[in-house]
Amino acid sequence: MSRRKEKRKYLAGFLAAVSLAAVSGAVPAYGARDVEVDRLCSLTVNIGQEGSYREDLETARWDTQLYRIASVDEKGLYTAAEGFQSLEEDIDSVETAQDWDSVAQRGVDIIENSQGQIQPEATITMDGGTGMADDLETGLYLLLSDTAVTEYYEYTFQPGVALLPGPEYEGSETRPQGEWVYDQSIVLKPEQSPRYGSLQVLKSLDSYNASLGPVTFVFQIEGVNEAGETVYSNVVATTHSSAGTQAAVAEGIPAGTRVTVTEVYSGASYELVSSGSQTGVILADQQLSMEFSNTYNDELVPGYGAVNNFQYDENSGWQWSRLEDNAAVSE
Repeated sequence: MSRRKEKRKYLAGFLAAVSLAAVSGAVPAYGARDVEVDRLCSLTVNIGQEGSYREDLETARWDTQLYRIASVDEKGLYTAAEGFQSLEEDIDSVETAQDWDSVAQRGVDIIENSQGQIQPEATITMDGGTGMADDLETGLYLLLSDTAVTEYYEYTFQPGVALLPGPEYEGSETRPQGEWVYDQSIVLKPEQSPRYGSLQVLKSLDSYNASLGPVTFVFQIEGVNEAGETVYSNVVATTHSSAGTQAAVAEGIPAGTRVTVTEVYSGASYELVSSGSQTGVILADQQLSMEFSNTYNDELVPGYGAVNNFQYDENSGWQWSRLEDNAAVSE
């Protein structure tokens, strides 16, 4: 047997260890009996037993696609499947877990560039944090998961690889003379990102003194998460030149944030006739509205103004702009 084939046989045991995230570093050569290449396998996919995301992910449903990127023969040697031939050399040269990450990413690129010509062998629907596919042919599989969406977050998953069958384990170590295991499990690796919603502040003015000119109303927005930590702070404003309603919108507020909006400036000649502070919870992909009402109080003091807005940019440092009706006006 050539040196290349000897290495490919060694990788059969190594791949299973990497895909199950059980061990890292070198794996001893696996001395199991021949692979039963015609035997059907199963693969269970889950999100693990621990981790801060588990409880949230158990509420979601999403699909994980399985692509058979290589076959395996009786001696544990791989042959790249149709459409994935360019991966064979990469598989042969794997030495570390990071190399398998590269194989998985190259497999993703091949699938995306196929423009739908390469279809998955099976699709697993994840429900309650787990899912399973059975009646799978032996071979090397690439796992691609859809985005999982929960009430406040989105989760993306790193592409992974799994070998069917894989070696037996004792704890986190392969058994050198163990049996091939045709029913395998793999744990997905999620990355969490927040979902966002927006807030609309409606200012209604039921009477207006045109002789005083435009009048500005300013609102302070403070948002906290479930732990009471401040996750959002902003100021918006509306400017009126007549009676009626104007709106100011704050975008990009993390879903689940409890926001408190307080009218902090009402114009010298206008007074609140509604509550000056309101609270609500931001929902993903939705807009929360709060309405404040004022009336002219017969004073003769102008109340026009603008809000100073400062934003930090990594390239140019702190930038100043003036907000009118919650729209930036640079000067």
